[in-house]
Amino acid sequence: MPTALPKLPPQQTPYVYSTEELHVLLEATSILKVGHRPHVPAMYRTLLLLLYGSGMRIGEALRLVTAVCQQAGKLRH
Repeated sequence: MPTALPKLPPQQTPYVYSTEELHVLLEATSILKVGHRPHVPAMYRTLLLLLYGSGMRIGEALRLVTAVCQQAGKLRH
């Protein structure tokens, strides 16, 4: 059994978007109107705001939505 522990990678500093960068990202959701259902741009805008405002990772947000829908019995595939 090895006695030495593996070296961990150095900690990465998270990148925080500036107000201007966030504005550009949110405005970019409007191009999703082409070829998608009408609610798609609002859905992505809401998701971006949730991720940015809460600090959640995408997987955490998706599990949250899935868990809430399953709990309500309204999950649609």
